[in-house]
Amino acid sequence: MKDAEILIKSKLLSGDDGYHSFSIRIKKSTVERLEKLCAESGYSRNEMISILIDNCLDMIKIEPNNK
Repeated sequence: MKDAEILIKSKLLSGDDGYHSFSIRIKKSTVERLEKLCAESGYSRNEMISILIDNCLDMIKIEPNNK
């Protein structure tokens, strides 16, 4: 059976799946609100944060600071 091969695909490096991971610091009260949303909706914390960011990014308008 020398001709038999086992094909193993190389592991994707971090970020190759279209996602990027990083740390953030947020207020404890915000975490508590987030956890409540997750418990009520059934979404994981990561899923909920992604949903919130995706929806809020479209709503942001930058106002120039005219100082």
